[in-house]
Amino acid sequence: MARHKLTNERALKILAHFLASNAGKTISFNSLKSMLRIKSGSTIAEYCSHLQDAFLIFLTNKFEFSLKKQINTAKKVYFIDSALAVNVGFRFSEDY
Repeated sequence: MARHKLTNERALKILAHFLASNAGKTISFNSLKSMLRIKSGSTIAEYCSHLQDAFLIFLTNKFEFSLKKQINTAKKVYFIDSALAVNVGFRFSEDY
């Protein structure tokens, strides 16, 4: 937080919890901004970039034959450590 001079610690924690709960699913920065009550989708992209720099998550493009569509479509989020995602994220039932 201090290294990147982030001021909205609450939003970053909620974002990390949400991403852990939705690992392997597609996300849209614009839909996340309304959930976190942040004005810009680029701020969400920046927060995700910081989580990637910390080696917590990585984002991939959804496969499309068109590179333009890959860039513009929603991203898929994965946690580096799946055990961390299971312990931090919200689950209704145990995954066996």
